Amino acid sequence: MEKYSNKIIRFVKMQRIINLLVLMVFFFYFLSSATPQKLSTDENPFSKPDGPYQVGTINYFWIDKIRDEIFTKDKSDKRHLLVQVWYPTQINHSENFSPYILNPQEFGEPTQQIKDMFPIKTNAILDAPIASNKKNFPIILFSHGMGMTRFSSTFLMEHLASHGFIIFSIGHSFFDGTVVFPDGYRPEQDFYPELVQSKSQDDSNKNHIHFVLEAFQKDTEFILIQIERLNETPGGRFNDKLDLSRIGICGWSIGGINAAQMCKKNIRIRAGINFDGLVGGDVVKDGIEKPFMVMKSGADVPENMLSYENSFLRNSTNDIYRITIYGAVHTNFSDMGLFNSSMGGEIDTKYCFNIINHITLAFFSKFITMNKKVDIEKVAKQYPEVKFEKF
Repeated sequence: MEKYSNKIIRFVKMQRIINLLVLMVFFFYFLSSATPQKLSTDENPFSKPDGPYQVGTINYFWIDKIRDEIFTKDKSDKRHLLVQVWYPTQINHSENFSPYILNPQEFGEPTQQIKDMFPIKTNAILDAPIASNKKNFPIILFSHGMGMTRFSSTFLMEHLASHGFIIFSIGHSFFDGTVVFPDGYRPEQDFYPELVQSKSQDDSNKNHIHFVLEAFQKDTEFILIQIERLNETPGGRFNDKLDLSRIGICGWSIGGINAAQMCKKNIRIRAGINFDGLVGGDVVKDGIEKPFMVMKSGADVPENMLSYENSFLRNSTNDIYRITIYGAVHTNFSDMGLFNSSMGGEIDTKYCFNIINHITLAFFSKFITMNKKVDIEKVAKQYPEVKFEKF
């Protein structure tokens, strides 16, 4: 039996450990009926976005009818995807503020922890009309972390939408907690493809994220096609409102790795951010030729993982940044700290959100809306907890 290279084995083990820890933490605090946890009693724990727009939100459900579902044995299964969109609106009806969990039934029989989250409201207005004061708006794609949800970084989605971006957050099926889809489909993950074997370090760099990342990438490509269709649908909410020439991408954890890969592979995507995800894939060796940012917590990572990140940053050309937020941990890039104070690092949760929000907005304003007056370094250096690096 052929053996995998030592480096791919180490990487896969580390990635699995991180993914499992995040998944376990989420389910431990929010989904486990066996371990009740005290959630936030504030019905709207989210800070009001500081942009000029109010925020609207809506869910979409799509089936990729030409792509077989690779994580089930049933050959007739097709890839099902849920996507939540946040966008600028000009109305403000507080009675229509969206619940944090739009479709509780998608998680099956709710535990008490899920029920406790039902009253939580956001700052987004459900099903609001899109703002009419501009011809169209730039687009940001978002990929969540393993075991999380498409709305697990609502704090950031609302902030960007309030500043005139339309965010499409992709729920990567089998990695986002959804067990029931709107058409009644209840997928059972009963198949897990074999890892790709590697005979050299170059092959390892290309294959160590293997099939999970490939599924994320294909999901993203499919959503880009759906975005084009939304823009072309006469009378639709987003008809001619989506600026397909200004598309950025960001993601948390493995979603951040997806952001880097998609930046490299898709010509429509102009810039991207990896939020605290390990750097992997062929971008390690080849880098990318578009503006990109690695925004990370101050937590220590294994030396070999740091070497991958450094190689990526050195091998990339264009405006490349690394932002380190000291006192933050992996979960600070999600909403989790709002619901349980033990889920964040030493840094205050909402203060950390401000850092993430302001630097992210500065980056996308500079490279997606092409506001050349934006000084990312100046924004970052307002915060003593932040280390700013430009490569």
